[in-house]
Amino acid sequence: MHIMNKTTKKLNEITDGDPIKILEFLEKNKNIRLKYESSYEDLLFQLKDDKVQVTDGPFEYEHGLLKLKEGFIDLTQQNINYESAFDIFMKWEKPELETWAGGDFNPRKPVYWGDCFIYSSGYIDVEGLIKMLREFITEEDETDEDFRDEGFHWFLDSLGLTSDPEEFHEAFEDNEIDVTDINYTVGTELGLDDISFYSTSKVIHSDYEFIIEYDELNWVFEPKDNNTDFDENVEEANLEIHLMYEGTLFTYINDNEEEMTFEANRLIVECPGADDYEWEVKDALGELVFTSKGDSNEIYLITDLPEDIVGYQFTNSVGDLHDEALNSIEKAVEIIKNLKTISFKEINPKDGESIRYID
Repeated sequence: MHIMNKTTKKLNEITDGDPIKILEFLEKNKNIRLKYESSYEDLLFQLKDDKVQVTDGPFEYEHGLLKLKEGFIDLTQQNINYESAFDIFMKWEKPELETWAGGDFNPRKPVYWGDCFIYSSGYIDVEGLIKMLREFITEEDETDEDFRDEGFHWFLDSLGLTSDPEEFHEAFEDNEIDVTDINYTVGTELGLDDISFYSTSKVIHSDYEFIIEYDELNWVFEPKDNNTDFDENVEEANLEIHLMYEGTLFTYINDNEEEMTFEANRLIVECPGADDYEWEVKDALGELVFTSKGDSNEIYLITDLPEDIVGYQFTNSVGDLHDEALNSIEKAVEIIKNLKTISFKEINPKDGESIRYID
């Protein structure tokens, strides 16, 4: 069941992160688009939409140092969703924060302490990446177990890759691998762009991922365990399939060539102890999107989705589509077929609207 023209998979789900498999996969599928997503989470920020006060607030920022002015009371303007950094600073023995920062500090706006997500994405030239991988991999590497487990990380290190989302693309460009459609946001949720000033010194989590976008793939699924022979039409006594969903921000291009977003629930699949089989299940079901409807929060499958969906960003929350574990793809398909459906056109969300729950 496929309801989107464009399908996405994480690169390491298909190749196990093995650089030799990655090279083989890319050589057989040069028509894919290879997207990177890089992000980290920090804690100190100002909001774009806050009103500017008449007088300066309690903070001053200069020469890489954000300080709390002595004897100053906090701004009267507050946001009920975020804790004032003023309260945090007042509890410190030394009320200052050495920091690297981005954006434009405004002394007449409040400074908040809370979740701040710095995110970037872009598309890596597949031919350029293939060329560099060919130069990096040697014949001896094919029989080196450590290389096949860790070699792709070593390859990225050799490019000078940094986890900083703002500089993530530079490692590829410095090695003559083109990167296009670079997108950079800083927000209170992953993918939002509502923050005007932020610290980058208290990084509490960083991550990056490579995602492929494709119509068709030339690739044979091979489980890690060569003794395991999964057949999607045969029930496996020890196989567990869990169909779940996670809150996701979808980006798409509308008929007027405008970039739009909506939030809904995206299918995720988990097969404990058989991670590779997740690829088989997800490929059979396709990219599915759900909403919860009514007081009972009944799950509905959303149909008639925009054809040109170009981005997916996890927002929050994970839920289950069923109670008991499944043991065949046929049963997974049956679960989806039994869901009620609702058309995206009927919901007709506004740009940026969440349709994870509807009346």
